[in-house]
Amino acid sequence: RDVRQQIICVMNSLTSGYYWVVKSLALAFICGLFFSYAPSVVVHRNVKLPPAYELKADQPFADTSQLNEPAHEVERLHGAKLTPRITGSILLWVSNQASFHPYLPASLFGFIFLTSGIVVAYQITGDRVSGCLMGLLFAGLHASSACFSINWMPKPFDGVAIGLLGLSAACRSRPWFLFLLCFAACWTDERAIQGMLFLAVLFHAWPNDENVLRYRPLFILGGAVAMYLATRLFIAMALGWRSPDMNLMSPPMKLAVSFAQLAAWTSFEGGWLIIGSALLMMARAKAYVRLGVLSCAIVLAIAASLIVLDTSRVGAFSFPLVLAALAHLQHAKLPSSQIRQILGFSSIITLLAPNYEIIVGVAVKWLPSFISYLLLSG
Repeated sequence: RDVRQQIICVMNSLTSGYYWVVKSLALAFICGLFFSYAPSVVVHRNVKLPPAYELKADQPFADTSQLNEPAHEVERLHGAKLTPRITGSILLWVSNQASFHPYLPASLFGFIFLTSGIVVAYQITGDRVSGCLMGLLFAGLHASSACFSINWMPKPFDGVAIGLLGLSAACRSRPWFLFLLCFAACWTDERAIQGMLFLAVLFHAWPNDENVLRYRPLFILGGAVAMYLATRLFIAMALGWRSPDMNLMSPPMKLAVSFAQLAAWTSFEGGWLIIGSALLMMARAKAYVRLGVLSCAIVLAIAASLIVLDTSRVGAFSFPLVLAALAHLQHAKLPSSQIRQILGFSSIITLLAPNYEIIVGVAVKWLPSFISYLLLSG
């Protein structure tokens, strides 16, 4: 009990004052470095990008759909899907022109991702300690995207899209910012559309909202997707983009199913405690519509990872569902002390859990923390 009181005092002290978000972010980042990941922007000082990314770093609007010369299938996949990812390409081009590390944009948006966990959890619960604990959980999920951590096949756009989605969640009550951020996220990675579906689940679950405030963000998300599809069609015709070679996008069913358990874990990790608690409370309250919506979204998140055998990246777009589960707990008027306990255990599990990288044709590899990396490499 004394230890518990000391922890509570430390958390209350940390989250006091005007700069509590900055202090919480610093704690999340340090804990992430110590337990979860080694940042690619530091570790991969002389990273060599695959051919498609090199072309995008030089020509952001280039058509990479026919860039099938590399023998490695993963590099062919890069060319098959990179053409419309303009937002990330422009940021990569800026970084290249300034002679910065190609992972710098993703790393910066990684900070935005961590901050969004803190801010959105506080917006939902009104509790700063809950926001800080969610930041720690996000620090563990931070490692599940290959753009942030040690990775043999660089993909520097994912982190930008994930950061934009996190910022979108935090800007729920600012319609124009929400629209622009979601629109930019779609132009960074098409998987952001999946993330926006999960944002819709989050916004609909937002506690203590009138119907107008609950449904307005959903129309904004739909408008952003519609605008993206329209502008993509127009730009593709204007620039003469060709249809990509998508022959490598359907892995064997038996191979995909073999990764189901790992896909389910990496999508949420310790966040399963929050999700499980929310599902249980909705079942007890007989809130079957909310229960069905969240359950279907969870199944979609896991299935999306299996379709492309990309559990470490696609699963990283599922984080809004953890926030949605937190919103359901708040909606059920669970005491703040219990919410803190659930968030605390969830963050500990996520920070301490080993994170894995899955790429087709490459064995599972452990992603060590930055401290472990320094010890192993030194």
